[in-house]
Amino acid sequence: MALAQLDVNRGSLDHASRARIKEAVEWVIDDLSDHVDATTPTAEEDAAEGTALPSMRSAKELASSWQGAAVLCVAGHGSLDEAAAMLAQLLERRGISARVVPYGAVSVANLSQLDVTDVQMAYLSYL
Repeated sequence: MALAQLDVNRGSLDHASRARIKEAVEWVIDDLSDHVDATTPTAEEDAAEGTALPSMRSAKELASSWQGAAVLCVAGHGSLDEAAAMLAQLLERRGISARVVPYGAVSVANLSQLDVTDVQMAYLSYL
């Protein structure tokens, strides 16, 4: 995505190509939501084995400490700033609440209307 944005900045990527790249990124995001991580044990597998991998246990502990909290993922104004949506999906899969907002939601004119209830962290995706 960063390389594509560099091409956009240089003027060597036309609108049709940007649209195809954006569509491909959206497809990947949709595909990620259906993906099952083979390295992440299920709760049943953890119980059967009696232990979890340290990194997985840490992720579970982190998720439980973030219940009720949220990560605000702000997408940049470029057509390729889809990393915010990818991060939100990955966080949700780990049990951490995440919300994606467009760049306009954090503009000077709209910032006072932005609902930041329970937001603990903000992430800005800007290429």
